This record gives sequence, C-alpha cells and structure tokens, in this order.
Amino acid sequence: MNIKEKIVVLRNTEDGSFLKSFKNRDGALAYNVELTDSIQLASFLPEEFYNMQKDKIDNLAETFGYDVVVIEASYDLKFIDGESVPELTKEQKVKSMVNGMFEQVFGGE
Repeated sequence: MNIKEKIVVLRNTEDGSFLKSFKNRDGALAYNVELTDSIQLASFLPEEFYNMQKDKIDNLAETFGYDVVVIEASYDLKFIDGESVPELTKEQKVKSMVNGMFEQVFGGE
C-alpha cells in the first residue's frame, strides 16, 4: 500500500534548520524557539490545515525569518517479510473511526 501526503514545515532561511517548537515567554514580548536539523523532529501540519490558517502561519514564519516549506512524502507500507500491507476495508475504517470517537467521548476503554 502506498500513502502520499503533503505536510508543511517552517525552515530557517539562514541555516536550513526546521522549527521544532516555540513558546511565548511569560511577562515579555518575546519567545523561545527550538530548532532541529532532523526533518522527522520538525513541527508540521497537514497542507489542508495550513491552507485553513495560511495568513497566520505565513505571519509566524515571517516573524521568525523562516520559509514555509511543503514536504511531499510517499510511504510504501510493507510487512517485515516484504509483503505489501493491504488497504483497510470500509468496515475496518468505520470500526476504527467509531472506536476513536468512543475513546474521545468516554476516555478510553
């Protein structure tokens, strides 16, 4: 099974590092930023969520001096023996969604 997705990260224009986290400093008009060279550790959001809040994310990137970068990722899911993982059936997807909603409402099992 092949899964493709587009995610958005913020990349430092000076050294190419990625935004890992940021936090406002209490009592000051300042913030703390944590960067990473590992794209796997970077903070990200799916492209569709970026599009919903594009202006805010673009302003944040400009404030930090970062570029908004879209990562196009493709994943091939295979079992350890190399066999391709089959896609879930409609019934499996519905069951998973219902279980997830149940856990959110009732706090788990």
